[in-house]
Amino acid sequence: MAFEGTMRRLILLFLGVLLLVTGCNQPAPTQHRQQILVWPNVGVTDLPQLDPALANDGNSAQAVELIFSGLVKLNQQLQIVPDAASSWQVSPDGKTYTFTLADQLRFGNGAPVASQDVVYSLNRSLRLNTAARQQGEDGGLFYLGHIVGAADVATGRANSASGLKALNAQTVQIQLDAPIAYFLADLAAPQTFIVPQALIKQYGEQKWVGHALGTGPFVLGHWTHGVRMTFVPNAYYNGPKPVIDQIDMPFAQDPHAALLAYRAGQYDLTWDIAAPDYSEARTEKNYHETDQVATDALVPNTTMAPFSHPEVRQAFAEALNVQVLAHQVMGDSVAASTTIVPSNMPGYASSPVKGLGMNAQQAQTLLQLVYPDVKTLPPVTLTYPTDGLPQAEAQAMQAMWQRTLGVSVNLAPVEPSTYEREFDAGQVQLGVVNWTPEIVDPWNLLSLNLHTGAPDNVGVWTNKQFDQLVDQADLLFNDAAQRVVLYQQAEQLALSDGAWIPLDHPKYTAFVAAYVHGLVVTPLGLMAPDWSKVTVGAH
Repeated sequence: MAFEGTMRRLILLFLGVLLLVTGCNQPAPTQHRQQILVWPNVGVTDLPQLDPALANDGNSAQAVELIFSGLVKLNQQLQIVPDAASSWQVSPDGKTYTFTLADQLRFGNGAPVASQDVVYSLNRSLRLNTAARQQGEDGGLFYLGHIVGAADVATGRANSASGLKALNAQTVQIQLDAPIAYFLADLAAPQTFIVPQALIKQYGEQKWVGHALGTGPFVLGHWTHGVRMTFVPNAYYNGPKPVIDQIDMPFAQDPHAALLAYRAGQYDLTWDIAAPDYSEARTEKNYHETDQVATDALVPNTTMAPFSHPEVRQAFAEALNVQVLAHQVMGDSVAASTTIVPSNMPGYASSPVKGLGMNAQQAQTLLQLVYPDVKTLPPVTLTYPTDGLPQAEAQAMQAMWQRTLGVSVNLAPVEPSTYEREFDAGQVQLGVVNWTPEIVDPWNLLSLNLHTGAPDNVGVWTNKQFDQLVDQADLLFNDAAQRVVLYQQAEQLALSDGAWIPLDHPKYTAFVAAYVHGLVVTPLGLMAPDWSKVTVGAH
């Protein structure tokens, strides 16, 4: 019996050792490696705004578009695609849009989103129109002004626009006062994004953004003002869910310092490469650039001599060699252009529009048609904002006009806010415009800036045929191709008459580390077409 007991103890001891050895040979549980994307917000020390109804600058939009979304959005080809709405229908007269919300649409706290939340958000944006305008931004009325009753809400005469209706929990109907062809592009703007009414009521209009959440792919983690913001995935996002654990967004006021931080491995990407860094940066690995949907141009004031004469405007345009300006002066940091609308505007890839272009002999002939003796030409001054036209480029244009036309142009660099005030007041004889889109549509460029009486027609140029063409195009909601043709015909008229003198299209520049996948560089900046495919590899 003693022997059997001893054997039993030995067997148990052996099995224990065996289990211990086997356990030691098993792989340890894999620890989750956190994926944190360090994405600097370049050019600011803090965000001006995080409220979609008040945010109209590019830096704020970076954060806003992570947290919030609207009924529709732009994809990387700048096409309108569904977002919070899964589909929509347009009435035969183009005045009524009916949107069906996506299934299981929820805010970042899990609260369901209903059509009434959309109606509330659009009305709220209209109510905050005055506040946005006071901050120098385009308010909700700019984007939603064609909704029936929108002006009544913006001016406080009504609480809700009569053209906004929640037909049922998942269906929103929007009635317009005209068949606005660019209305869907309006709805891709932050001012139309869906915001959480209950959260705003809980924290108040001033403090709710400190707890911001919406229907976008992320929710606000922390916002240390003047330092950084963090964003964590929205567990209730109805699109492809992010797989990264966090976005860390430090504020980096100086683009050069941001580039140095990227090179040192502190940032996973950076953007808006400073002009002095451009030539070296574009030779480095993981550098990306593309033409922006933006235009830099000269604007002659047609109410001031000598630019009241179209021949003089044409002469000044044809005396400039924009290729030399872009390549030799700007070091290819911009794309030379003699046309107004960028080629990456949807529908413009093969535009037949031709600008005036460099033609020294023709320029001299045109000027002499009005001023046979150039000495009788009134004094000409090019006034420009110090942040809108490099001094070297201004001096190069000055030299071209002197060499080709024999005209000595005065240069007047002005502090940006002063320039904007004088330019908008029509006090600038020959100025500079740096156009960037509020919405990606030719209406935003041609109709707003060159139509007779348009608020942004600072050059006071007028042409009845141009007006007729853009008026027709603005309302042609059911024929996109023909609409582009009309805008192109209108643009040709403006170019041939020297309404604007295009110089270039700026470039969007960025570095994205090789271990970061899923982000793409578009004419509007960095974009994640599918957040479930954005990853940060080991590095």
